[in-house]
Amino acid sequence: MSETLQAKLNESLSWIAGQRWFGDKERDLLAVEVHHAMPVAIDHITVEIAIVQCRFADGGTSDYFLPISGVESGDIRDGFTESAFRAWFYEGFLRERTVESDAGIWRWSRLGSMATLASVRSDQSTLLRREQSNSSIIFDDRLIAKVFRKLEPGMNPDVEIGAMFADSGAKVATPAMVGALSFETGGEVTILQQFVHNVGDGWGWLLDQLRHRHGGIDQAIALLGQRTGEMHLALAHASTSPEFVPERFSNADLVEWQARLGVEVGQTFEGLRTRKIEADKQLAELEASLLGRATNLDPLLGSLRIRIHGDYHLGQVLRTVENDFAIIDFEGEPSRPMAQRREKWPALRDVAGMIRSFDYAVETISRERGGDADMAIWRDEATNVFVTGYRTAVGQPDGLYPEDLAAFNWALSAVIIEKALYEARYEMSNRPDWLPIPFEALRRLATYH
Repeated sequence: MSETLQAKLNESLSWIAGQRWFGDKERDLLAVEVHHAMPVAIDHITVEIAIVQCRFADGGTSDYFLPISGVESGDIRDGFTESAFRAWFYEGFLRERTVESDAGIWRWSRLGSMATLASVRSDQSTLLRREQSNSSIIFDDRLIAKVFRKLEPGMNPDVEIGAMFADSGAKVATPAMVGALSFETGGEVTILQQFVHNVGDGWGWLLDQLRHRHGGIDQAIALLGQRTGEMHLALAHASTSPEFVPERFSNADLVEWQARLGVEVGQTFEGLRTRKIEADKQLAELEASLLGRATNLDPLLGSLRIRIHGDYHLGQVLRTVENDFAIIDFEGEPSRPMAQRREKWPALRDVAGMIRSFDYAVETISRERGGDADMAIWRDEATNVFVTGYRTAVGQPDGLYPEDLAAFNWALSAVIIEKALYEARYEMSNRPDWLPIPFEALRRLATYH
């Protein structure tokens, strides 16, 4: 069957490349090789649970988790579109199913209680159709399976952090993880967690708030800061595992980071000069100022490096129906290798990511209105409210960040510079019309004292 499956998939390369979860859309897909396929017969259908390797014109490859139905008929489709397969898939967590094959072992692990899992109707499921790099299946409006489609070597931080929170009982505003599916030679492919009833992600929520000037927005931003602080406290103190135990920033750590930031400043401004976003003299002055700011990280000496969210922005929080926030997607930046996503960094990196997300939301609304000076004022106020909520939640920082307020602000601005430099490089390559957003942020940050 795997040979038939491989032939059918190679006849359907455009179908694969067009899937919402396909994470290599910018690359030219040449061929697919099936590395493993396990047939599962359910009722009147057969689904091939496959691990496939996609080969691209640039010489690279990517591995994907790809359950496929309709192979025999030639009308191939994603197996998760079959309700019977989704039910079978869920029941694996109930039974803690283990399936051995020539290529490896599939293991469904249960983290939540049997009673909780048994009370969910597996025949009541919905495959979400939204645009995202993973697939999400909601079971009985109570649990959600997050299926990782693009597989990479190493422990997935989303699974690792979710399991740590579940084991430690940490009080974090994130959906509780209740199960995981792993493939012995391919790592984790699925996590099962509580489904959070929500009105959308933080990005959509904030844009709506800003468009219609709803009341209570400052209290909500303060609450988001509080939930962020609680997350960092749990990441810093909820586990004694070496993967999570905090480490102190040493002189060597800071020298290495400062050197990397210096390179990033140079690379960014080389691109800005090429695009002539401003006169060379002004760019040179701005570059020198930012170089001095970004390469002075002394306030972080002796503070803690911890596991962090790693890709924290408004799109990574849900606004719940109870007017709270739930933090999701602990995978880290998708463009980075797993090993880098699991590195320890200052908690302020996440804080900087959310602050930059505020700026993008404000600029989006300002562009819709053809300019709005009040938006810039609100951005600064929201940043202060968020940071105050964050610091209040953390309380005595115990090294999580510099205790002195001036040192805290200096360190935070340096980390925000790092984020804005990354954004500038990204926008130059992908969305030139958005480049003024991080560029103006860099100009503001250069004058910080």
